[in-house]
Amino acid sequence: MSKFILALTQFILASAQFILVMSKIIPALTQFILASARFILAVAQFHGKVLFSTTKIS
Repeated sequence: MSKFILALTQFILASAQFILVMSKIIPALTQFILASARFILAVAQFHGKVLFSTTKIS
């Protein structure tokens, strides 16, 4: 029984550490996704302006 409790405690500790690591990774991942989205948006806007200016001239 004590071995089971020990194993359970170790499992809970490992889970807590995993959650802690994930809670540090997830915000970084979210920031990366946001930065990527902003970059894609900026590129799309730039291409839109280039297309708009070239169609206006002709």
